[in-house]
Amino acid sequence: MTSFRKMLNKGLRSVGYEITEVASRRFAKLKNFQKAEIYIERYREIISDPLNLLIEKDPYAGYVDKNLVTLHNGNRVPIEGDLAYYKEFSDILIINRGVHEPLEEFCFQQMLKKLKKPSPLMLELGSYWAHYSMWLLKTHVSARCYMVEPDQTNIECGINNFKINNYKGEFIKSFVGKSSFQVDEFMREKAFDSLDILHSDIQGYEVEMLEGATGLLSRKGASYVFISTHSQQLHNNVEQVMSEFGYRIEVSSDFDRCTTSYDGFVLASSPDVEPVFGHFNPMGRTEIVSSTSSDLARFIASTAALASE
Repeated sequence: MTSFRKMLNKGLRSVGYEITEVASRRFAKLKNFQKAEIYIERYREIISDPLNLLIEKDPYAGYVDKNLVTLHNGNRVPIEGDLAYYKEFSDILIINRGVHEPLEEFCFQQMLKKLKKPSPLMLELGSYWAHYSMWLLKTHVSARCYMVEPDQTNIECGINNFKINNYKGEFIKSFVGKSSFQVDEFMREKAFDSLDILHSDIQGYEVEMLEGATGLLSRKGASYVFISTHSQQLHNNVEQVMSEFGYRIEVSSDFDRCTTSYDGFVLASSPDVEPVFGHFNPMGRTEIVSSTSSDLARFIASTAALASE
């Protein structure tokens, strides 16, 4: 520290302030299109996904009123404070008109169109802000939603969002894993035979979750399964396990090279229900950055045609 800064700090400390070093941001390396880690670069990857154009949007999506931002589906959530989705990361909800993970949200949008039941049943593991449960309730007002979340602030975030949007559901504060919440045990306790939607985003415990859902998956009891993956190995394991249970792997966006939303993603569906897609091949992160405008336009056109089937 320079003598001038030391002298300045001495004076500032007398009134409760101090000059500190600001850590430089670690940007992704150009070589091989390294995956983004910091928020500003993650925004770039999210926004670059052409699927953003195929997600249906409320006219007010991305607008803020009374500290609430409108999501693409019309639900509203806090944009700032402890109950905002990852606090400052919520800026993406303004920048990208309420969309934060384009591939998964596009898949969820298309899946909702396949649900024919008036009151579908959903279990959301690692629910945090309860985004997907709220979305289901937006389109199916009689849906039954159960949300599991271990972190106190996170579960309060979900409860607050339900209150803001006038939804009802059951929140369960618990970890998911061998020694805590298990899907099969939950199904027995609630006397449920099947789920319409099993949604999981549990930060590295994906395989343990599947091991605790053996009974449900063995009988193809979960119609549509959405799993966020948190390493390449976990992604591969999830895909293998779901295939071994006889599920269709409809979408697989791997952790290292494909995802535009940091987490990997697997959409699997039971062979006993209508698939979400006939044949859908999403563009991966490294493919997108290497594509021409014409390539992207063709992808959007072909995927839009698929989505309308």
